[in-house]
Amino acid sequence: MVNLLDLNLTGLTEFVVGLGEKPFRAKQLLRWIHQYGETDFAKMTDIAKSLREKLQNVAKVALPALITEQISDDGT
Repeated sequence: MVNLLDLNLTGLTEFVVGLGEKPFRAKQLLRWIHQYGETDFAKMTDIAKSLREKLQNVAKVALPALITEQISDDGT
């Protein structure tokens, strides 16, 4: 599965074109992911249902995992 957070606009455009979609879909996805913070494709309502279904099978929006957390003596 491709993590869409790993792709910039150029990479995302190439990805959606590779799925047989129009290039403007990349900007729609970027807006949903980066402006609205949405990770669930089903909630991206202005994207065609057929594309949302494709994305469910081949892509994800996964935040990086926290490796370590360090808290200073003053709590920051």
